[in-house]
Amino acid sequence: MKSKTSCFNSGIAKNLLRRFWPLWIGYLLILLLIPLALYSRLQSFDPGTDLSPALDLTLGNTFQPIVRLSFLISILSAMAVFSFLYNTRSCGLMNSLPVTRTSLFFTSLLTGALSLLAADVLACGVTALLCLSGYMKARSVLVFFAVLVFSKTFLYGFAAFCAMLTGSLLILPCVYFVLNFTAIIAEACAKDILSKIVYGLSGNGFHLVFLSPLVYMLSSLGVCYTEWPSNVEFTGIPATAVYALVGIVFMLFAWRLFLRRRMETAGDTVAIRVLKPVFQYCMCFGSAVVFAALVYEIADLRLSGRGAALVLLALLLVGAFLGYFAARMLIEKSFRVFRKNAKGFLICALVIVLLFTACEFDLFGVEKRVPSAGTVEQVVINGVELKEADSIENVLAFHSSMIANQAKHEAQPRQGNEYLYVNDGGMELARNAEITYILKNGKILTRFYRVRADGEDVTDPDSDLRKLEAILNLREALEYRCTFDYPLKAENVVSASIQFSPVFGDQNQNYYISVPSYTLSGEEFLDFWENGVLPDLAEGHIARRVICDYDRGWCYTNADLFLCLTEDREAYQRSGGSISQQQWVDLEIATDSAHCLDWIEKHAGIRPVSIDSGYPVDYYGVG
Repeated sequence: MKSKTSCFNSGIAKNLLRRFWPLWIGYLLILLLIPLALYSRLQSFDPGTDLSPALDLTLGNTFQPIVRLSFLISILSAMAVFSFLYNTRSCGLMNSLPVTRTSLFFTSLLTGALSLLAADVLACGVTALLCLSGYMKARSVLVFFAVLVFSKTFLYGFAAFCAMLTGSLLILPCVYFVLNFTAIIAEACAKDILSKIVYGLSGNGFHLVFLSPLVYMLSSLGVCYTEWPSNVEFTGIPATAVYALVGIVFMLFAWRLFLRRRMETAGDTVAIRVLKPVFQYCMCFGSAVVFAALVYEIADLRLSGRGAALVLLALLLVGAFLGYFAARMLIEKSFRVFRKNAKGFLICALVIVLLFTACEFDLFGVEKRVPSAGTVEQVVINGVELKEADSIENVLAFHSSMIANQAKHEAQPRQGNEYLYVNDGGMELARNAEITYILKNGKILTRFYRVRADGEDVTDPDSDLRKLEAILNLREALEYRCTFDYPLKAENVVSASIQFSPVFGDQNQNYYISVPSYTLSGEEFLDFWENGVLPDLAEGHIARRVICDYDRGWCYTNADLFLCLTEDREAYQRSGGSISQQQWVDLEIATDSAHCLDWIEKHAGIRPVSIDSGYPVDYYGVG
């Protein structure tokens, strides 16, 4: 009889199925709740109604719960099928069988994968019955099946890879969980720390979120109406498919690691010798960053400048100490690790101090970097897009001034939000300024500043606060706030109204508007826009953002314009507001917007009154 090499052993597969079938049956029962929910949704409609869009939307809303379930079932399945690796006796028994390591690995891997796939097929088969009944589209069920399979392929493949890295069944889920979130947590904590010691560096935004696949899939998968009632769009499927391919690569890596794995490492925290120092130093630096960021925020330390830097450096060193020696204890399974490993920790501490010092004293030139006007294609400041050369020059001048006055803006205690504080000793004001340069070479440069001021700065036209206000009220900025994403036509106006809020004065003068709002039709809104807003815009009396109003009278009236604009009003109304093509606008009307005030008085019979904040400083006025 000819001998042959097989990558699958039916006896081992049957043994795994006999031992762990409740796990996969439980997973199937949870999946069957989805077609049950669809059927329940079906019963709430009248006969003869086109149910496809509503059922598609219900199905699409299950995608994120599906990914979370896949995250859990994948690690549980990997723990089950590779459980023999984490006990010395079972590991020796399995490796004494007359099967190759390749056969043993793929038998275990495929048993778990096929069991999960069988549950997915059965759940989609039950869901497909709604298609055969004419209530759903086959495309939607195929997308549902793709989300199940793609997400599971990556997460199960990654779980199998993690299973090869450790010899402890308890450590395995920890490794799986931490590696799924390492990138986004490390980036968030590192940015938070750097934003406190590098002046102007923004801590917002994530660039490495794709390295945290679970977070990326959850943020990208979704569903929304794009056209009522015939089209519902599912999002995030291509990205999930790419992750599925990466999952297959992880399976192959796991196979190669399994072939080289020393089976006597069962019970060890790290099963691969070369990865032990990697684990130790990752624990050291990772713990330093996470510990420092968390403790600083939990303690709500409102420090700035050099004081904040010293506290952060101390927290980083404490976190590094905890992480370094905790890793050594896990590797050596002993608490006696301090004396013989002190040298390694001191080297890590020296690296942290050197890097921290370089950032604090700006040895990399980050704080002083201001792009030249010729390299900037567009700048966005506090959400306002500016493209004209003069506007860009004004932003660059403000940026340079903030750098020159760094000591002043960092001198005050750090606050979380914009604020105004007035007492007998004077006034203190803080406003945020976020600047994003889009350079001509395609790169993006972002800076974030806290513009702090006192009473003198409010009245000084050359102060940084007034410079920021001047930029936000440039002609281009006013026109940007009055620009819409969709054509300004009467048929595109979903809703438009002028809201009147009550204004209370002192005992001798108490204003109260009894009419809460004045609703405008599409034609009335266009008339108000052409004869009220546009003339005031030409005079620079509307769409302003007022940071301070010390000696120029009151800023706003108690009248606000609210507008909802869409590309297709009928589609918007029939979809119940779920359609994606829509834009909401909230425009506060200033006290010197004479044309708007005259129009409101003529058509609504109301003369809006001025709002007095009671302080010499007011907040932003345009949403």
